[in-house]
Amino acid sequence: MTGHDYDRDPAALAWARRRVQASIDKAKYQSEQAAASGNAEQAAGWRRIASHMQRSLIGGKGCIVAAFDERLPTILGPGEEGPR
Repeated sequence: MTGHDYDRDPAALAWARRRVQASIDKAKYQSEQAAASGNAEQAAGWRRIASHMQRSLIGGKGCIVAAFDERLPTILGPGEEGPR
């Protein structure tokens, strides 16, 4: 699988969704903590960040809008041939 196929790889998309959702959850947590501390401006900022990530990176029905993955393809050594 080439790097260009990650956007069609269900495992890669599931991995990306988990990573993005974890970041959204962290932003929501920060918003809750700021609100509990009485910092309404900071809480609103974290809420906006979480909402923006939800809309722009995950989309409406749980899809990942962008293709990204930290899993790297196997790098061949000198003289090795890849699949044809």
